[in-house]
Formats: sequence, structure tokens, C-alpha cells
Amino acid sequence: MALQLSNGLVFLHVPKTGGQSIRSVLQSMNLLASEDDMPFIGEVEWPFRNDTTDPNIIPHATCRGVGVDPDCCFAFVRHPLNWYRSQWAFTMTKRGSLESFLATPPGPDEIDSIGVGDFADWVEMRLQVYPEGMVSKLYSTYTEGIGLVGKLERLSQDLACLLGIPNLQLPRVNSSDPQFLSQAVYPRQLADRVLAAEQWAMHQFGYEVSEVEEFIL
Repeated sequence: MALQLSNGLVFLHVPKTGGQSIRSVLQSMNLLASEDDMPFIGEVEWPFRNDTTDPNIIPHATCRGVGVDPDCCFAFVRHPLNWYRSQWAFTMTKRGSLESFLATPPGPDEIDSIGVGDFADWVEMRLQVYPEGMVSKLYSTYTEGIGLVGKLERLSQDLACLLGIPNLQLPRVNSSDPQFLSQAVYPRQLADRVLAAEQWAMHQFGYEVSEVEEFIL
């Protein structure tokens, strides 16, 4: 998703960082130059494939993919450990149950690919495939060159500051089922390994382990 604002800015949606809520607010306040996503003019970036045919999957755009100056773009990130929790819970929510989750074949994008249903095992699989840190790879790909990167943890405040609109309220859109989020808890050793792999994202965006201690056993 890449949305052109009337003031010339472009919102780039990093997966699982509140993009649908941001779209809803921009639409409701008539801040968009067009309600349609900006068209891709270059390659569709990892983790999405160029041959995506599922109409329910809209590849997330980079400034390179839509051919705009990164200085005109803004995006949001979230704590790496929470990103894994949110992605797993969201995927489980879409499948409806652990049984259908396991029975459904992989989708066309790597982020949403189906693996084992248990959260810890799912994270383990991603660490094996992406020892450099899946979230770090994602963030570095989608925020490269962008000077305006806010945090999902303070989404309303950061977006209000960026747009110059005080007291901005954002709706919750496309949320994961709380029952799955409650299951997305890290054993301490696994959390330490994820943090080691995601050092780039942790440092680059100023995140601390203390912000997610409640999700670590």
C-alpha cells in the first residue's frame, strides 16, 4: 500500500504497523489525493512476489516500487517482538482455528506462509530462515532512505504531529483476535535469540526489551 496525500507526502505501509487504521483516518479527513493505491512502476519488494494473483493480497510498497522521493515518504514500525506476535495472531485469525491453519496451504507471500501452528515453533522457523532477523530485513527494505518513521506504539501522537492535526483519534482496523495474541508469549531463551537477531531494528528505532517484558515467560 502506498497512498498519496494532497500535501505531497506519501504513506508507505510496512506490514502489521496499523496501515488500515491510517488509511481510514486519511480517507475520513479527506487528506488523500486519490483513494486508490499508487501503482507500482518497479519491482514488488520482498517478501511479496511479482506473480501474486490472490486479490485479497495487496503488496506493500516501497518508495522504489512506486518511484517517489523517499524524503516525501513516511511509514511506521513496531517493536520487533510485538511484530512477530501480531503477524502470527493475524494469520491465525484469518485461518479461524489451529486445525484450518494447519490444513491451509502456503499463501503467495512469505510473511503469511503457513508453518506450524504453535507460536514459539513458528518464530523458531523464521529464525532458521532469516538468521539476520526477519523484522530487521523487512524494516530496512521498507524504510530505506525515509526520514519520517513513526512508531505504532504512539501512532496517534506521531501521525498527529506529522499531519499537524491535534487530538487525532485512530480507529482499530484489521485487528487480530485477542485469543491468539494471548497465546503469543515468548519463552525467555527464544526472546533472547529473537532480540539478538533483531539488533538492527531494535537499535535503529530505539526499542528496549523492557517494553515487551509482559510477553516473555
